Amino acid sequence: MSREHPWSLSPAALTSAPFTPRLVLPSPNGSAIAAAAPRGVVVAACLRNAPAAATWALQHGYGTDERPIAVIASGVRWPDGSLRLALEDGLGAGAVLAHLLAAGCRLSAEAAAMATTYKATADIGRSRSAPARRRWN
Repeated sequence: MSREHPWSLSPAALTSAPFTPRLVLPSPNGSAIAAAAPRGVVVAACLRNAPAAATWALQHGYGTDERPIAVIASGVRWPDGSLRLALEDGLGAGAVLAHLLAAGCRLSAEAAAMATTYKATADIGRSRSAPARRRWN
């Protein structure tokens, strides 16, 4: 980030960035996942639009045993191609799942754990993943 480009995918950075009427941030890994989807509808969700994404899915009949939803926290690719699971992606997925759970959708154990993690995180804006220079193996 710099003074000319104060935005990033970080929730903390977005809350302190100046207002802009339209902001498009690339998510290469999210894009790759969406492009690889074999069939179906892909809805891009994040912390900011989690209620709207969950509402849209429910209004279109998703979230039932007949029309299940897969919520994928896409993470980030390291330069060597390995995957870094990102806290902010997990919290975004958890936000969507928490809204689906509140609407009465049944969740898998893994999905319920992410919804619970989202609900238990007191200050989302201050929650950050490990710095990019640190790797957890």
